[in-house]
Amino acid sequence: MQKIHQRYNQICFKSGISPKIKKAIQEIKIANIENAFKKDYGVDANFGENKICTFGFASVINIIEECCEKFKLSFFALPPKIRAFKRIDLKDTKLPNNFCITDTRCVLRQEPPFELRSIFVNMSDNILEFDNLLDVQYMAKKRSSSHFLSEYIHEWMHNIHLDLIFNKYGYEGNCPYAKSLYPSNGATGLKKVSEMSVPLENSIRKNAQDAFGSHSQISKLELFAEGMTKLITDSIDKKTLSVRKNPLDGLNKLPKNIADFILNQFS
Repeated sequence: MQKIHQRYNQICFKSGISPKIKKAIQEIKIANIENAFKKDYGVDANFGENKICTFGFASVINIIEECCEKFKLSFFALPPKIRAFKRIDLKDTKLPNNFCITDTRCVLRQEPPFELRSIFVNMSDNILEFDNLLDVQYMAKKRSSSHFLSEYIHEWMHNIHLDLIFNKYGYEGNCPYAKSLYPSNGATGLKKVSEMSVPLENSIRKNAQDAFGSHSQISKLELFAEGMTKLITDSIDKKTLSVRKNPLDGLNKLPKNIADFILNQFS
């Protein structure tokens, strides 16, 4: 399948926010990309007027699709909805700037409940500010990658991880949408998600910090998302944003306990 931004913008991309990338972001047609997400993938996306967000998610869906096609990886899970929001729109203002919900819930004041695995982002639409923030966080060893797609990949990986968990352990909640997707008899998926939401045990904390930065120490959910973000961004061709190698090949460079954890999520 031709890539989503090539079909709707006829642009060639490079890795990093280069002048060419900046121009591509400025020229992207938000409504066209939103329509493509709905028509081609069944994802209800509203990027507001944020062209960086639009470009980021359009790039990520291409990369994930390419990983699955080239290397037969089993993580093509699509979030039901994506929203770029302003903090004033949140029902719970304590929520972080970027997140993926683990169960169906009300998130935005003016919209009905969102299905589990929906993604929400509140990012600057100023290219320089966005680029600088990623660099600062990476240099402070908070995150695993400074790639301009890293935050979008991170949230998409949460969506994939949750899908893997619920497919494996089932869903025991009350959401009709989730009940239609996942087994419910003897299900323990939500319990498993809760168990993975606590800080990492000491046996893996330092390795996580050294490999992926401090954010990965928050929980096994964050460890998976940060780990996969690094593996994927390390696998992207700098000139084309195409995937030049299997991201999971990078597992052999990681500490064994972390590599085993990530690999076990796919089994």
